[in-house]
Amino acid sequence: MSYSSLISGFSKSNREIEAGKLFFRMRSSGVEPNEFSFVAMLTACTSASIFELGWQIHALVIKMGFTEYVFVANALMALYGKSCRCLDSAIQLFEEMPERDIVVEYSYFQFGRWLIFDEFRVDELTLLTLLPACTSCNAVKQGKEIHGRAMRLGLAGSLSLCNAMIGFYTKCGTIENALTVFDTTQIRDVITWTQLITAYMEFGLVDSAVKTFEKMPERNFISYNAILAGFSHNSQGLNALNFFTMMVRNGVELSEFSLTSVITAYGLLVDLETSRQIHGFLTKFGYGSNAHIEASLLDMYTRCGRMRDAEKLYFNQNISIALNSMMSGYARARNGQPDEAVSHFRRSLSEGKLVMDETAWTTTLGVCGALGFRELGKQIHSFVVKAGFGADLGVGNSLVSMYSKCGEMDEAIKSFDAMPVRDVVSWNSLIAGHVLH
Repeated sequence: MSYSSLISGFSKSNREIEAGKLFFRMRSSGVEPNEFSFVAMLTACTSASIFELGWQIHALVIKMGFTEYVFVANALMALYGKSCRCLDSAIQLFEEMPERDIVVEYSYFQFGRWLIFDEFRVDELTLLTLLPACTSCNAVKQGKEIHGRAMRLGLAGSLSLCNAMIGFYTKCGTIENALTVFDTTQIRDVITWTQLITAYMEFGLVDSAVKTFEKMPERNFISYNAILAGFSHNSQGLNALNFFTMMVRNGVELSEFSLTSVITAYGLLVDLETSRQIHGFLTKFGYGSNAHIEASLLDMYTRCGRMRDAEKLYFNQNISIALNSMMSGYARARNGQPDEAVSHFRRSLSEGKLVMDETAWTTTLGVCGALGFRELGKQIHSFVVKAGFGADLGVGNSLVSMYSKCGEMDEAIKSFDAMPVRDVVSWNSLIAGHVLH
């Protein structure tokens, strides 16, 4: 049995002191800690409230380059969330993470709750950092507390905070909340107006969004994109196409975001001829080689039932991002084509089309679960094991979720039991599976 397994076992059985002793014995014997031993040791420090040791472990994590591991970052945020100290270190840790998941956001949000409730010294930058965490966790009450704290600190007139609050209420509140912030903002910029347009579109108030756009004192390409994306978001494909035509006619700068939005609109129309027109436009003006735009085109083809064209486009690319569009397309075509999906995936691997990393495995398994492709999911599971990703936390969570959604609870439990490290997502996926089946 490895040191990491023993340290993890001691940590899980509330024997934190033994875990610490074994950790230092491991280091003195010349064995370097890995991500699993770091997680176990940080968890032990958090459980036993041995915060000084936890901060020393954090320094070692930085020195050895393990800060980029999401589940190590989870453990660190949990430590700071419970210790309620070292504000600057916690904020720096959060801001420097190359990738964040819901567990990290929740831990940071918990840390922020302590700041708000305990009347700790906070400034505008701290509140601006906390708001996205509240948004990710759908923490409406706590986001409103941050709003109230900003008002008590005399920051209610801060343009950056007002813009952020409109964005928060768009995702976690009501249109009335967003409007209240907008109406009380004395100084507004293009971002403020665009945030309100986005809020209206998010709540399905398309006419109000258009009227707001027309009243804007000045506009930029982001404002135009907000309207265009809003039309697509609300399944108004024809309005999106007409608006896009107006943008081109007026010489508005076109970005990757605006092009993917209009491609989505063409997909909503499910019209073969118009889908060819947009592809021709993109090719003519040199936009066809962008990976994300090509992936959107591929998704549009699958929505229009042009699976052969989609396959040609896919196999002329060398990107993994398009795989999910193909999987979804096979699910839509003729009441679903799981056999074609399996064949397509295997061919992609054999031809070296896919460079599978943690993110690629996770998203592909997610598609299998959402579409009910259990056989493809099982085959991907075997590829995951062969590729050496079986111990990855994110991939393990995706396996549990995929099997649960496909009704394979025995396999879900096996995958759960095989995970060397688990988090709240792991447990929630398994619980959701039991509820469904």
